[in-house]
Order: sequence, then structure tokens, then C-alpha cells
Amino acid sequence: MAAEVIGCEVAAINEAIIGNSNEEAAAATENEANKSQQQFLERLYAFLEQEPPLNPLLASYFAKAFNVLVSRKAAQNLYSHQLACLQVLEFLKKKNLVEDILRHMTTSAVSDFLLGLITCVDGADIKKDLLDWLDEAQLVQSIVKLLKPTSNRDRHDNASRLLIEMLRVSRDAQHLPPGERCEDAILATIEHPDTVKLLLEVIFEDEEESGSKNESSLVNGIAILLAILEWRGPSHYMQQQQEMAAAMFGGGLNTADEAAVSPEEEAKQQKLFEATIESILPRIQDFADLLLKPPPKPAIKTTAGLLDPPLGATRLSKCINTTVIYNELLNNTQFSDVAKLVNSLLATQNIEVNKKLAETKTLDILLVRHQNAS
Repeated sequence: MAAEVIGCEVAAINEAIIGNSNEEAAAATENEANKSQQQFLERLYAFLEQEPPLNPLLASYFAKAFNVLVSRKAAQNLYSHQLACLQVLEFLKKKNLVEDILRHMTTSAVSDFLLGLITCVDGADIKKDLLDWLDEAQLVQSIVKLLKPTSNRDRHDNASRLLIEMLRVSRDAQHLPPGERCEDAILATIEHPDTVKLLLEVIFEDEEESGSKNESSLVNGIAILLAILEWRGPSHYMQQQQEMAAAMFGGGLNTADEAAVSPEEEAKQQKLFEATIESILPRIQDFADLLLKPPPKPAIKTTAGLLDPPLGATRLSKCINTTVIYNELLNNTQFSDVAKLVNSLLATQNIEVNKKLAETKTLDILLVRHQNAS
């Protein structure tokens, strides 16, 4: 009920929570006004300062209520919205936001809260301030480190989903009209070769007890790598928005041209993409080894007999979708994760990648596995 009341877009309620009331500020001293402006935000944010685990339902209400505060309302002018965002941002800077988010990463609604905070803030300058602050707090690096084998599967899944969504949202934002874009420090950090190296280092760590790789860490890490290697053009959603705008304005507003990437930016992206490939090259042998020695899984008793070892998600990810092998391996439900990564690497048409795949005999291993399966 409280979340619904906060989300009903009543200006007086939002102003009371954020402290965006000129009458209140004029009637109080500066210190009293600051204290009054923070008391409701303090109560709301206190939910995130609790010890884990959080109640998932309450966490979803918290995310909804907090994101409403930085969302632009239908009857709200830009100045009022940006002022509200600025006040919320200044409040959050006094908190250990990144630490609180990481502590509750097993609760998916906390990830939604952070994504909402990034996407709902309007105005290039304020959004840049927010992204710069999160980047200085090493948000991306901290999320990557959550993929260590010592974390549980829920933490791995939510960390991977959050990074991939942040990457998607940030890339889409780069195809907005120039006046609405901002320099995205979070996107630069996710795509940076150092982040790729850190990710590979984390997912290839051995578990202390078993001495083998962690399947959940590998699967989610590979999912992030695939997202980073994806084509850096506007998403299907962005293309739909551009086409809709062009149709509504009868061709008078060419949003596609406004959002087009300049040759300089395209060259920069190509250089960054090549640096990412170079970061992956030294680890191709490790991916090939995964095909021969996937993380062990305990035997599973089924109505058809004992599966020992059972099929794991790691081997289920390694296929080459441009060949018949890909279809056959998918039909046999094997190798899909690593094979998708191999396919993405082959699609780069990078000669060094092809040489490394040949040296490590990765394709030969896939062929042998396919023959054994058939």
C-alpha cells in the first residue's frame, strides 16, 4: 500500500519525501531544512541498510517506491524533475550505495532498483554525474568479483543479469540524439579490456574444496562475454522507437541520422573491440580444456537410470551455429555455452583468433565430441 501511495504521482507526496518544497525551505533555517529534507529518504533507504537476506516482496516494493522519486511525472516540468534527481543523488552520495547493493545481490529486486536509478534519471549532466560516481565507487569491478566460486548461484545469476542489462541500457543510450547523450563511464568500464581480463581471471578460479572450476561462475561469466562481444549497434527496441518517431513526424524528424554513430566513434569502437579480443586470446586454451574436463557434477538418478556424470550447463554452451555441427550438438543438448563463445569469436574474422583456435584444437575437440555423441 505504501509503495502504491508513493507511486501515485502526487507532487506534494514526492516533494515531502525528497524535500523539494520551496515553502518548507523558506520557513526553516538551512540546517533544519536539510534535516527535514532527509528524514523520509532516510526511512526509505534504511530498508537497504538491513542485514541480508531481504524479503523479496518488500524489496520489490522498495525498488518501485524509490525509482518513482527519480522518474519524470506526466505533468512535471524538466526543471522540477532534474531538481528532484539532483537531491536524491546528493542523498545517495552520503550512503554506501554500492556496498549495500552488493550485500543484497541475492535479491533480484535490488538489481532492479539500481537499473531503475540509472534509466529513470533524465538530463545528460545529472546522468553523467550519477554514472561517474558509480564508476568511481568501482561498481562494475565489484559486480564482476561476485562471480567468484565462493559466491552462490543466486548471486552469480543476479550479478550477470545486472551487468548485461547495464551494458544493454548504456549501449542503447549511445544511439540517442546528441543532445540527450552523455559520456557513459559505466559503459566504458564494462567494455574495457581490463574488465574482460578480470572477468576471465575470476571465472577460471578453482574452488577450494573440489579444486575444479565452478559451473555457475563459468556459465554466467560466458554470458557476460557474449554480451560484450555483441554488435554495438542500436537494439531492436531502439530501432522501433526511431521508426515510430519518423512515422509520427512524417519524415520531418530523421532520428536515425541524429542517432547515427560518427566515423570517429565507429573507429573507436572497432579499436576497443579488437582490444577485447586480444584480452580473450590467452584464455582460449582454458576454454578448450573445459570441453575435455568440464566441472564435475554429482550423479543424478532418473527413471531411465543413473546419469554419471549428468549433462551440465557448461558443456551445453559450446556450438558453432554456422555449421551442421551446431545443430547436431544442440539436438544432443551438449556444449552450448562455450560453443556460443567460440561462434562469437569466429564471427570476428580475426586471424589471431583463428590461429589460436587451431593451436588449441578447439574445433577438433568439438568434432570429436560430436562424433561420440552421434
